[in-house]
Amino acid sequence: MSNNLIGNIVDWFKSAKPEPTKKDALIQQGCHLEEVVEYLASMEVEIEGLEELSYDLKANTKNQSDDSIDDVMKTINELELLDAICDQIVTAVGVGYMMGFDVEGALKEVIRSNNSKMVNGKFIFDENGKIAKPNSFSEPNLKPFLGGK
Repeated sequence: MSNNLIGNIVDWFKSAKPEPTKKDALIQQGCHLEEVVEYLASMEVEIEGLEELSYDLKANTKNQSDDSIDDVMKTINELELLDAICDQIVTAVGVGYMMGFDVEGALKEVIRSNNSKMVNGKFIFDENGKIAKPNSFSEPNLKPFLGGK
């Protein structure tokens, strides 16, 4: 396992999906959008279309043909996507800092929680291709990492 937080997350994904497919990439994008929807909901902002897109990417991608997936993937500007992902990581850490959160401690707790999704060293996936939460799963306790601002 890597000695840094980003490396730990990458290792976790490598354990879950050692050879990710294009479908896996789109499903993960749906998972990422789901977190964006939760972020907006924390501020009582609702974006119905974004929530639907998140669901479509997670639930419907698995049933799409490889040709259909290829067509979608061709529309993605990879350089712009990578730039946006990096900017989101930086700005997310900045939001946490500005709010007085212990982002590093919270991230370690989320990694611990994610690792509790493993059963006998393996992941179980739901019907949509998302990692399932088995009985061994324990929610992250993030309250100790709030800054109180």
